[in-house]
Amino acid sequence: MSGKFEGGCLCGEVRYSCSEQPMSQFICHCTECQKITGSPVSPGFMVNKSDVKVTGNYSEHKIAAASGREMLRKFCSICGSRVFEESLGMADIYMFNAGSLDDQSVFEPEVHYWVNSLPSWYKITDSLPQYDKQPDVE
Repeated sequence: MSGKFEGGCLCGEVRYSCSEQPMSQFICHCTECQKITGSPVSPGFMVNKSDVKVTGNYSEHKIAAASGREMLRKFCSICGSRVFEESLGMADIYMFNAGSLDDQSVFEPEVHYWVNSLPSWYKITDSLPQYDKQPDVE
């Protein structure tokens, strides 16, 4: 992903635009992401808050993540789509769901996180680096 990109929720109420390329593009396999997506994969990307503008009405739900950090999951107040999240331990970063991108073809995952949480029936078939947990991003 390079340059400007945009995305939003299913109904269009929550929209975002980012002016810079993401810090990281990843596929998460943590238990929390599996529960919220109903899938063993949750593709996403991290951006600096200062590089993104979010508009629309969204709600928040606070959880304790496997990393030990508190997370604020942010979802559309109308359609319920989870669009992005914020780790209270990484105050300058938002994490967006790649499925919320207007053009999903720009997403280029670089790594798999939390592979130790994968169900036995799911096999990773690419050659991207794999981590049992998510390394610190500070």
